[in-house]
Amino acid sequence: ANLQQYALAVKDYTQAIALNPKDALYYANRGISYHHMQQDELAVKDYTQAIELAPKNAAYYNNRGISYD
Repeated sequence: ANLQQYALAVKDYTQAIALNPKDALYYANRGISYHHMQQDELAVKDYTQAIELAPKNAAYYNNRGISYD
């Protein structure tokens, strides 16, 4: 995928979050897009929000760790 596709994904996930701000998956997926765009500070912020909403999902912690790295 290219940066433009990730930017479109961020836009869609942002809209999904606006419609359903309690869904951790939207934050996590937007975090993945940010990570691929090399915007790791934003990715970490989204993974942290996903963890707050779904603290038992190990993948969110893993992804946040990758973005910290």
